[in-house]
Amino acid sequence: MKKFLLPLVVVFSLAIPAIAQAHTVTLTVACGKATIYWANFTPGGTSAGNDNNGGKNTPSWAFTFQAATGGAVQSYSGTASFTTASYTLVVPITPAVDGTILQASSSWTSAQTTDKVSGGD
Repeated sequence: MKKFLLPLVVVFSLAIPAIAQAHTVTLTVACGKATIYWANFTPGGTSAGNDNNGGKNTPSWAFTFQAATGGAVQSYSGTASFTTASYTLVVPITPAVDGTILQASSSWTSAQTTDKVSGGD
């Protein structure tokens, strides 16, 4: 895991391969927003037998952010919901300043995926 502090831009990348099915997640932070991208999930659909969790993939995610100017550590978390093989979620960081990602994670249980495969970091 690498951290780079650039003027007005924070760039952080975290790639987490999942067990078995190679589900993946990437988190990047730049210009006051975090972009979380999940890939290699199984799309939902009853015709393919991928109807676990109502045909949705619902991984949880969380990260903490520290502004370069100091102040309180900000925590962000939630659950994504998608029926496709990949999905992008954009999370605004307020205020939009440069800083450092202190921690980041995403995980999913077998009950949270269409194909019943668990994983994350």
